[in-house]
Amino acid sequence: MRVITSPARRAQLTLEGLCSVWSELAHQRHVIDESLYTFSGDDLVCWLQAQDDGVDTFFLIGHNPALTELINHCAPAAALENLPTAGYARLVSHASAWRGFVGGDAQLADLLLPRSLEQERD
Repeated sequence: MRVITSPARRAQLTLEGLCSVWSELAHQRHVIDESLYTFSGDDLVCWLQAQDDGVDTFFLIGHNPALTELINHCAPAAALENLPTAGYARLVSHASAWRGFVGGDAQLADLLLPRSLEQERD
């Protein structure tokens, strides 16, 4: 798994916070990628298409509306209105290569929203 984050301070703080409570994530190699500092889902699709086919799992920390658009592009059935700040979505795709990736065949396997965590605490 590759953990890749935007260079934005807020994205870096999000990764720091996650790593403080999620040891498996903390032990992964973290990469800062300038390309993730975007608000365009199309930019993220292009980013995916440029990735090494040897890597099949990415953990991205980026920005909206780009992430919401990427989720809806990859998994249209999800019809996600908005991935809120600190939201987590896990997509599963059976695409054989990133280079020809067009999306549309993925499933939204997990969706964790901050409001659901608040409800669990109550």
